[in-house]
Amino acid sequence: MLWTRGTGASEYASGLRRGVRAAGFTLSALTDSADPDDVPPGRAWRWMAAASPWPVQANPIPGGMLARDVFRRAQVHFDAYGRYLRLRTPSPPALMHWSYPLPLHLAGVPNLYSVLDLIPLLQPDLTPIRLQRSRRMLARLRHEATHLVTISETSRREIISTLGWPADRVTNTYLPVDVAPTLAKAADILEALGLAPGDYFLHVGTVERRKNIARMVEAYRLSGSCRALVLAGPDGWQAAEELSAAGDLLVPAGTASRAAQGRPRIIRVDWLAREAILGLIREAAAVLAPSLAEGFGLPTVEAMALGVPALTTNVGAPAEIAAGAALLADPYDVRALAAAIAALDGDAGLRGRLVAAGRLRAQMFSPGAYADRLCALYGAVLAGWPATKRGDTGAG
Repeated sequence: MLWTRGTGASEYASGLRRGVRAAGFTLSALTDSADPDDVPPGRAWRWMAAASPWPVQANPIPGGMLARDVFRRAQVHFDAYGRYLRLRTPSPPALMHWSYPLPLHLAGVPNLYSVLDLIPLLQPDLTPIRLQRSRRMLARLRHEATHLVTISETSRREIISTLGWPADRVTNTYLPVDVAPTLAKAADILEALGLAPGDYFLHVGTVERRKNIARMVEAYRLSGSCRALVLAGPDGWQAAEELSAAGDLLVPAGTASRAAQGRPRIIRVDWLAREAILGLIREAAAVLAPSLAEGFGLPTVEAMALGVPALTTNVGAPAEIAAGAALLADPYDVRALAAAIAALDGDAGLRGRLVAAGRLRAQMFSPGAYADRLCALYGAVLAGWPATKRGDTGAG
């Protein structure tokens, strides 16, 4: 299993890891190398290793399998041959669940691949991911995957229609939303940012074009609200262009923010630990998530689970996931977004209704419900697989 701090893929992988264990399976993780010094440096070695026609041996280690420099070698192998790199291990798990469509395949067991969305194919202008390579990678799944796993009915329909997959081989498990690690002392963070509870709207996520930051900032400016707008997340693709709309509203956190209390202002916060992000969500007046494209929309559901109203997109997966429990607006219509922000700012009754509806909707995505869906999926896949081995599940 791969997990990298702060990315959507890493959040998914972490949730999958917890869900596998909660479903009663033993988790085995595929690891690159226990010792970086054990991996020969340089591109030439990877090309020579990738050129081999033989499968790569994944050696058993406590808690999983170890394969030397396997993730980078797999990318080189795919670029060179258009095929997924084969792995073998003397003690294979019952099944392999890849948390991302990596160009790897474990021989002898069912291989499940998570495809969270088709944004690189359907809306390539919203991502720096290379369109042609994504198309080749996903097309090759027809030869590699036993089953595809996704996180919304919207993504499931797109996978079936765009990639031509049989409906019975694509399963939507949604995402697990666990707000248990909510920071107990959110006041410490608010003090550092020069904020008070309920004094701000919050956007959580990478500052990039897909998140619709520029339109959201302009809508905030037009809304007339004097609550702050906090942008919590690192810079991503085209961040400077997206932030240009902030202009003189952008102020540093802390002293400058306190001096501007009672006036419109935008505060940037880079990476924070998950507990801190949940603390910020819990104390926000509302969460704003008017993305142009999403596979799910995690901050919206986290807000619901924490009793905070949310604004999100009126189309695609975000609208599906919200199911009427969040305020919806056209993400391309700045005036509609501004009206929605103004409503959240001034209508306490609306906020109360959204909080009540959101708490109910969030139960759909509880860790227990997610574990049940995983258990049903793995059981169905294993029941249809000819191998007799049962017991644990691998994750990559």
